[in-house]
Amino acid sequence: MTTLKQLFDHLGLAEVDSPEGTLAMELPVTQAVVNTNGGLQGGLIATIADVAGGLLVSRTMSFGNHITTTDLHIRYLRRIDTGPARAVAHIVHHGRRSAVIQVEILRGNGDLAATATVNFAALEGRA
Repeated sequence: MTTLKQLFDHLGLAEVDSPEGTLAMELPVTQAVVNTNGGLQGGLIATIADVAGGLLVSRTMSFGNHITTTDLHIRYLRRIDTGPARAVAHIVHHGRRSAVIQVEILRGNGDLAATATVNFAALEGRA
């Protein structure tokens, strides 16, 4: 059985340096992850936004890894056909039991390709 970490490692999804207060992840844009139009598959764009936001929350908030994504809104602005795709997450709001994270997803040339807002909640009895 493959774990999520093994799958992400296989795809090349990795955390990279980012400014203080943010968390960034990159995913290489290869033939394995593009759609029939040559752009990074949209579900993977949503995944890197969710993972970057979740890691930021788990490292900076008292509920640690005991969180769940409650909703994710993503706006695709342009295709990502040059890599690596970079997701940069920052905290918009944090409360005792929830957090709102904004994520910018950039193309390899630095152009903004998508934006995402991800809401996380502490799991019952964990915060």
